[in-house]
Amino acid sequence: MLDLYRINRDLMVIQGAMNSANSRLAGKKEELERLEKALTDLKENKSNFKDQKDVCLDPELTAHTLHGKNARQLDDLKKGDIQASFVGIPNEQISQAESDLSAQVTAIKQEIGSIESNIATMESKHRQLITERQEVLNL
Repeated sequence: MLDLYRINRDLMVIQGAMNSANSRLAGKKEELERLEKALTDLKENKSNFKDQKDVCLDPELTAHTLHGKNARQLDDLKKGDIQASFVGIPNEQISQAESDLSAQVTAIKQEIGSIESNIATMESKHRQLITERQEVLNL
């Protein structure tokens, strides 16, 4: 009778642990989906940003808007600071954000794998306990 009590107690504990692990797994899968969507959106925005290069580096100005010294200063500014800043955004800042998101995706995938492995172990133990209980009841 003591064995039956122990087995039932162990079954309740393992079922609670499995429920908790399944809940954590669902949360991690949702987190993974959000991160993967964010990464996809970031890549799309990076491409769209690069497509706007001409608008940023060569704004439409008429001959009446700027001329002489002001026009030369604008050209120097476009060729220097603005171009360097424009190129730096997708090549450095957005690329770093992509790298960070990719690292988070990899970490979440590893966590999911670990949780799934733990769940499989618990399911095996659960089956074993069910078998033990059936053997005790058949005595």
